[in-house]
Amino acid sequence: MKSPLIKKYGKEERWVNWKLETVKGRITKIPYGVNGKKASSTDTSTWSTAKVAIAKSDKLGIMLTDKKLVCIDIDHVLENGKIVSDEKEKIADLILSAASYTEISQSGTGLHIFIAVTEPIEITHHKKAPFEIYKLFGISARQEKAMVPNRTCVR
Repeated sequence: MKSPLIKKYGKEERWVNWKLETVKGRITKIPYGVNGKKASSTDTSTWSTAKVAIAKSDKLGIMLTDKKLVCIDIDHVLENGKIVSDEKEKIADLILSAASYTEISQSGTGLHIFIAVTEPIEITHHKKAPFEIYKLFGISARQEKAMVPNRTCVR
């Protein structure tokens, strides 16, 4: 798997594998450590390097709890590789104005926008369409735009 995220953060112990499981009637990605046990979003001892996690499974996830990297998940906005959402101008502006690495989600219908931040920021778990933020992201490495090392916020 090739991803700028692996190149930049691969040696850090922030990587897990994931499995799709049904929780409260909804299918979701559950993080697993390389030992086969569920990983914790707050216990770093359950994480490993990308190399170790990739050796266990191709379902690779990155933990985003250190406030150095954030990811915005935008579901159900792509058709045939084009943004078709009513919010397409906002989405395109976000991708272009924030120095980011953007990839197409595993489903092929969404976007993951990863932004490296120069100073820690507080983000609360947010699951409101069209933008969502989580602590764990399964990466796909289906690249849309190269990642730039630091976030530049254009206002």
